[in-house]
Amino acid sequence: MKTKNKLLIAIERSQAAYQNYGLEKKYIQALRIYNANQEVYKLLHKFLYQPKTNREEVFDYLFHLEDWFATFESTVETEQPQLGDIFAFERISGSMAYPKEFYSNLKKK
Repeated sequence: MKTKNKLLIAIERSQAAYQNYGLEKKYIQALRIYNANQEVYKLLHKFLYQPKTNREEVFDYLFHLEDWFATFESTVETEQPQLGDIFAFERISGSMAYPKEFYSNLKKK
């Protein structure tokens, strides 16, 4: 399977995890996002070196995930949540926003 197809599936998994997290905002649900995003991150690195890749879009997504991971990990370290705890955190000012168009642009290619 091509890296692009793997990346599309990984992003779909991440989006599904995020939708599930939005229902209760529990730490265990946030962990699903974290794990799904780890896979997206790995595939983005592979995809970056494919021909005809829009590097700027990939960089934006990578930067977003790096900022998200740092925020998540810092919050976990500070709060030390249990799996069933409510776990909500906010994007830090100046960090990269989620690249909303990346998935739809990738599907078009």
